[in-house]
Amino acid sequence: MNYNRNLCYCGQMTEQKVVVTLGIWTYRKQVTVSVFGNCLGFDIIEGALDQLYELYPDGITLEDPKTGKELEVDETSEEKTDWLHPLFIGAEIIDIQPEKKHLHGTARFATKQDLLNRGLLNDGLVFGQGKNAQNTRGTNEMNNLEKELKNYFYDKGYGNESEKEAADMTAFLKSLINKKLEAIENAAENIMDDLFTFRNSLFSENDN
Repeated sequence: MNYNRNLCYCGQMTEQKVVVTLGIWTYRKQVTVSVFGNCLGFDIIEGALDQLYELYPDGITLEDPKTGKELEVDETSEEKTDWLHPLFIGAEIIDIQPEKKHLHGTARFATKQDLLNRGLLNDGLVFGQGKNAQNTRGTNEMNNLEKELKNYFYDKGYGNESEKEAADMTAFLKSLINKKLEAIENAAENIMDDLFTFRNSLFSENDN
């Protein structure tokens, strides 16, 4: 593999495939994930490990390659936070390619720190991911809003209909927010495409 770092030049985004090896005693598991971003090396490895928490939120099965016996490891088997970290015994980046579509998907940047640096992550809430966004704090806030709306409608005399009214209002707000975020995402994507086109035109002029 040609690990071409120039693919990340000037903020260009890449898709990098990483094989992560997990192990404990003689039990092993290899998982291949794709990490999107403009980072290199260890930052990509960190991003791959972060993705494993999304793929296996509750537990993972390892296997002894000689005996075929399986071992279940769940989030309560190790530390509650970063429970997969003690199982990490190796990783290798096996491929790097230009990302076909900018600003798309749930893992567009390699690490949490990268999101923080770019102002896209604020105290646990990810902005700019439109309909693809999945974050715990956002879900909890909507649940709290629904509870408050239920109390509001109950105080207004809706009685047993309070819960239904609150659910309908929350669903409407979720839909509205997602549409707004998707519009912002599309606008940002168009701006990035224009910037890369302009950048490439400058390089073409310099070559001539």
